[in-house]
Amino acid sequence: MTAKEKAKELVKKYSCYFYGIDKNVNYDVVIHDDAKQCALFAAEDIRIEMVKLQNHEKAIYWLGVKREIRAL
Repeated sequence: MTAKEKAKELVKKYSCYFYGIDKNVNYDVVIHDDAKQCALFAAEDIRIEMVKLQNHEKAIYWLGVKREIRAL
């Protein structure tokens, strides 16, 4: 799986949708931003574990995933 595909998968995993109308809040933006933050935390935790395991190839992969999450 490419870093871009993994980024999309993580953001989708942490997304939640609900129905509601509030003229003062754009819920889609708030939910997407929160999902991106959760995905970034998860990717960073995994990257740190890969560094601890001295699996530098995977650590670099997870840096790419983080970059792609930020680009979404």
